[in-house]
Amino acid sequence: MLAVLLAGCGGGNENKVSWNTGDGSSLGSGSGGSSPGTTLPTPTPTPVPGVTPTPTPTPVPTVAPTPVPTPTPTATPTPTPVASGCASGSYLFCEDFEASASGTATSQNWNIETGNGSATIDAVHARGKAALHLHTVDNGRAFLVPRNFAPPGNSFWGRMWLWVDGFPTRPDYAHFTMVEAQGSGNSTLVRPVGGQYIPGMGNGNALWGVGSDGGPTGDWTNWRTSAPTTGGRWTCMEWQMNAADNAVNVWIDGEAKPDMSVSTKNHGGNNVDFVFPTFNQIRIGWQLYQGGATPGQFDVWLDDVALAGSRIGCGGTAPTPTPTPTPAPTASCSQMALCDDFESTPAGSGPDASRWVMLSPNCSDKSGSAVVDTAQFHGGGKSMRITSGANYCGHTFMASNIVASMGNTVYGRYYLRLSQALGDAHVTFMSMCDATDAAARTGDCSVSTSNGSMLQTKSKELRMGGQSGIVMWNRELDDATVPSLSPAGIAMSTRLPPNEWHCIEFGIDQAAGTLQTWINGVAHSGLQIDAASTGEVDANWLRNGNWRPMLKDIKLGWEQYSGAGTTVWYDDVALHTSRIGCR
Repeated sequence: MLAVLLAGCGGGNENKVSWNTGDGSSLGSGSGGSSPGTTLPTPTPTPVPGVTPTPTPTPVPTVAPTPVPTPTPTATPTPTPVASGCASGSYLFCEDFEASASGTATSQNWNIETGNGSATIDAVHARGKAALHLHTVDNGRAFLVPRNFAPPGNSFWGRMWLWVDGFPTRPDYAHFTMVEAQGSGNSTLVRPVGGQYIPGMGNGNALWGVGSDGGPTGDWTNWRTSAPTTGGRWTCMEWQMNAADNAVNVWIDGEAKPDMSVSTKNHGGNNVDFVFPTFNQIRIGWQLYQGGATPGQFDVWLDDVALAGSRIGCGGTAPTPTPTPTPAPTASCSQMALCDDFESTPAGSGPDASRWVMLSPNCSDKSGSAVVDTAQFHGGGKSMRITSGANYCGHTFMASNIVASMGNTVYGRYYLRLSQALGDAHVTFMSMCDATDAAARTGDCSVSTSNGSMLQTKSKELRMGGQSGIVMWNRELDDATVPSLSPAGIAMSTRLPPNEWHCIEFGIDQAAGTLQTWINGVAHSGLQIDAASTGEVDANWLRNGNWRPMLKDIKLGWEQYSGAGTTVWYDDVALHTSRIGCR
C-alpha cells in the first residue's frame, strides 16, 4: 500500500511530467522531443529546526467553507443533564422556564412566533421542572424571540439544550433552522444552528450545519458528515458569533466542530464576503422549509437557553472560560523520507539540488520560476516561492522521486500560501506520477530533456488542486474528481483563503486504494477515497474499477489549464510513512 503525508516544516490530459524510476517505470507528460532518461536525485533528509424569514427550499447544498481556527474545548461523552438555572452569571438573555406556568408559552422577556405550529410549557422532557415545547406540522415553524436583543460589539455566544423527537429524513435535502439572527445594515440571515438531510450521507441521519440566506452570499448550509443529528435525547448546542471576522463557530455536547465554522472568506455561498448585519433580533426554535416531510410533524423541547458575551458552557449556570487548545504532535524531521524547510538554502536561489529537480509537464516556455524567498515564510525565515508563466507551458514544479522508495503507505504535509483565491478554472498545486495509470495509456514516469528543460511527457498524474473555488483531487487518466463537482460534492470540500498559510496533509495507501486529506488539521470527508463508494464524494472515482496507484514522485508548484499564472509559496515540506501533523 502507498500513502503520502506532507507535514510543514512550515481534467483532463492537460499536464504530464516524467523521469526514470529505476524499475522500468517512468513519469512524464508533455510534448516535444525526448532524450535519454535523467535520474532524479534522491533527497537526503536534513534536520529541520523545531518547528429563511422568507424560506426557500434549497434542493442542493453549495460549497462548504474552510474552517477558521477556533478554541478547542475538551471533548466530553454524551452529557448527563445537570441542574438548570439562570440565577448566577452575566447574560444577555437567559431562560430556564422554571417560573413559567404550564400551558401556552408567554413571557415578558420573549415573544413566540408560529406558523402551522404551537408553543407550550410542559414537563414531558425537561431538565428541571419545565421546558418549552414546540410543535409543528410538516414545514411549519415555531420560535422563541428574545426582546430587546442588541449584543455589544455585535458579537455573542449562545447555548441551548434541545430535544428533538425525530429529525427529517424526507424529502431529500430537507433543510431546517433552529437558530437564526438578523439585523440592520444588510439582509443576511445568519443561521448558526440548523442542518439538512442529505441522501446517502450521515447513515440516514440529517446533518448539522451553519447556514445563511437573504444576503449577497445566497442560500447555503455548511452541513458536515462529522456532525450527524441524534433524535430522542438531550443535546447541548453552543455557538459563537464573532464580528471580528464574521465568524460562526459551533460546539456540540461540549466538543468543538471546527469543520462547521464559517467566516468572511470561508463559507458555503457565493464567492463574495460573508458579512454580519448589525444584530437586533434572534429566533430560537424550529422551522422546516420543505413540505411533504417525514415525519409529518415535529416535536422539539428547548431548555436552559442563554446568550452571553463569553462562552457559557453546558453546565447551565455561569459562563465559563474557553479551554486552551492542545497542539497536535509533530513527527521528528530526522525520521522522515523528505523534510525541507528551505532554511539552509540561500535566499534567491532555486531549491536544493540534492533534494529537488525542476520539472515541467509536457512543455516549457521557461517563463516560470522557483526561488527561495524571505518575504513570506511559515516557520523560520524562508520559503519556496513559485511563479508560473502566463500560459500552460509556463507551469513550474520542483520534484522529488523519493516517493518511489518509500513503500506502500506515503504521508505528506506541506504549508501552502496562495496569492489569490482558487477560482472556477482547474489548477494543480501538487502532482504525483501514477505508473499504473501511465501504463494504461502506454506511458511511463520517465523524465527527458528538451530545449534545456526537464520534461515529463508520457505520465498520468494524481493531482491535488482546485476547481469551482474548492480544493479537489483529480485523476488525469479519466478526469475523475474527488469530490464530484456537483453542488452536493462541492459542498463537501473547502476553500483556501488567499494570503494565509494552510497546512495541507494527505495519506495514501496504494495497495488498499485509499486516500485521506487533512486541511489545517481537520479531516475532510469530501476529500477521501475509501473502500465504499460514497455518493458525491468518490462514486465517480471508483466507477472505473479498483484504484490501486503506483506512485513514483511528488511535484509541488503551479499549473493552470486556462487563465493567467500566479504566485504561490511552499514551506515545511515533509514525507513520511505515517501521519506527520501540522506544526
